[in-house]
Amino acid sequence: MILHVSKSPSSNEVEHISFPADAGKVRHAMIGLEEFGGWAPAHIVWGEGPAQCLTGYISRDDLYSEDGVEKLNRLAGLVDTMDMEAQKVFAGALRAESINGLDNVLRVASSLGQYEFIEGVTTDKELGGWLVEHGLAEIDFPKDTWPYLDYAGIGRS
Repeated sequence: MILHVSKSPSSNEVEHISFPADAGKVRHAMIGLEEFGGWAPAHIVWGEGPAQCLTGYISRDDLYSEDGVEKLNRLAGLVDTMDMEAQKVFAGALRAESINGLDNVLRVASSLGQYEFIEGVTTDKELGGWLVEHGLAEIDFPKDTWPYLDYAGIGRS
């Protein structure tokens, strides 16, 4: 897993950090980045490959603390083994869940079996239709009732 860190989106100074990593080396890289060209905090973190969906979920503080780096090392072990299908599920699960820090990201990454990626479904209505057609709604609706169903409501529930 590779994370990129910079002070701003237009900054030419970017630190590329490969995980798993040593907490001291990560902290040293962060200090060097932040002191380059006048001190300013690095706050833009984005990933590469499977880690690109982590943009916005990893904070500067995660990169400074030993606990944060240890969690990032565990996350790297999970992310680096994901195939394309798992990456899609992971990205979708992160968007669907209320993520508030690395603990939540780790929880989602380690429980991908609880999620399913449904190709082409982008709205509640499409999800409701897919659930009804595949018999996965909480109620088994007879086919003659399908035209009258509130698919958006079914998808939301």
